[in-house]
Amino acid sequence: MTSAFIPGAAAFRFYEDGTESGSSAIAAQDVNLTARDVNSDSQVHLRYRLDEVGSGNVDGATTDDYALEFERNGTGGFSAVTTSSSFVQVDTGSTLSDGSATTDRATEGISAGIGAFLAGEQEDGNGEITDHQLLGNQHTEHVWALLLISANLVDTDFLDFRVTLNGGGPGMTNSITPRITVSKGTVHTFTDVADLSQSQLLDTAGIIQNHIIVFDDLIQGQLLDQTVITQDHVIASDDLSQSQLSDTAVITQNHAIASDDLLQSQIIDTASLITVGVLNLVGDGGLVGGGGILAGHGGGLVG
Repeated sequence: MTSAFIPGAAAFRFYEDGTESGSSAIAAQDVNLTARDVNSDSQVHLRYRLDEVGSGNVDGATTDDYALEFERNGTGGFSAVTTSSSFVQVDTGSTLSDGSATTDRATEGISAGIGAFLAGEQEDGNGEITDHQLLGNQHTEHVWALLLISANLVDTDFLDFRVTLNGGGPGMTNSITPRITVSKGTVHTFTDVADLSQSQLLDTAGIIQNHIIVFDDLIQGQLLDQTVITQDHVIASDDLSQSQLSDTAVITQNHAIASDDLLQSQIIDTASLITVGVLNLVGDGGLVGGGGILAGHGGGLVG
């Protein structure tokens, strides 16, 4: 049997961005990453264990290069992960220290492989670990910092990864295939005051279901300020009736609004006062119009 150096990708683990030895594992060893939120770009570390699996205890070369490749949705073939690749890129803004050694993590690490541990490298520069020699009957761990590109991914896309040796296709064995499946929700953008839906209100502050956000006030089910709002309904800035829009002078459905006053179960407009109670309305020193009050009993007009 001919002796040969054969490195093999034998185990993997995904981590959140962090230091090489302190990053938090997202899942257990050899467990794919599912439903990764990519509504914005997402940072992920992919840690590999490489074993020397050839016969004859042969060492690798001091010039051996290891690169990471990906394939999207199982079609199109594998492409190198670089700083400009389409769907996933090298995360040059990660917390890793490019080119620095990896450690045999005791916490949230990867199980030991063949033979003794040999320090690998951290990669967040260009996607390739260069001039790294793996000795016969040893194992090492490399960690790549990845950036999932939101603009180019759609919901349920998945990315498969493999390690290559010296530009081969892949030139080494990959007994495992790490996969990231992404999740991306639909974002509704409202661009006009007319683009309002029931139970939601959009202005410069955002959207909150069953709550009201206006420029100055937020109280569910109450009427505040010049902007008029009812519970679970969104109303234009000047109008209100329960699930309807009406004129600024007429408010219905058990709510009363004027420019200065607000009382439930009363109706106020700028000229009159109707039904159960009396509200103070701005006039020339009195109540209602030019200064009078209409009482429910025993009274009259007081000027």
